[in-house]
Order: sequence, then structure tokens, then C-alpha cells
Amino acid sequence: KLSSAENIFADVKPTAVPPPPRPAFNRRMSYMSQLMAAPRAYDGQFDIQPLLVVGMMYFQKPLDVRELRAALAERLLQIPRFCAKVVQSGALPAFEAVPSEQLDMEYHV
Repeated sequence: KLSSAENIFADVKPTAVPPPPRPAFNRRMSYMSQLMAAPRAYDGQFDIQPLLVVGMMYFQKPLDVRELRAALAERLLQIPRFCAKVVQSGALPAFEAVPSEQLDMEYHV
């Protein structure tokens, strides 16, 4: 019997079909998100993205990286926060949607 960790990506196969279009995601940041983005405001450089999401999972068998990227693209890219970047909007930073074609799963995963 497979454990639940092994079943997470069992039904996901790599696909060349682009994800469906996402709704626009432009909104003011929460206070905590502003604190995470604060280093950008102090150094005057707006070409870096200091936001970081870290996760760690252990599996009994190795995963195929292509299948993992396909699963993450299919599931995470439906969540607006994972498809946004930080921009300076007046005095406070805000999130701005990033077009699907600009998201590089090879780089981020």
C-alpha cells in the first residue's frame, strides 16, 4: 500500500498545455508582507525579489523533477500570491500579477 506522501503526485503527468488564464491580482500588501519586502525599499534597488517560500518534503522513492514541476505549475499557479511580484506603489509596496509566460518553473523549482 502506498503512503499518502507517495500518492501526492501519483495522478499528475507532465503536460504541455498552458494553465488557464488567471484573474488580475493587484492589491495592497498586508503589514507582514510589507515587512518581508522592506529591504527592497531601503537599498533603492527594485530588481530583486526577497520573498521566499520554503518547503521540505521527504519521499521514500525519488520523484521525477518534470512531474514535480508540472504538479506545482498546475496547483500552485492557481493561487494568485504565487503568480505575483512586489512592486512599489506610492509609499507602500504592493503585489502585481505576473503574466504566465514570464513564470519560469525551471528557475524556481
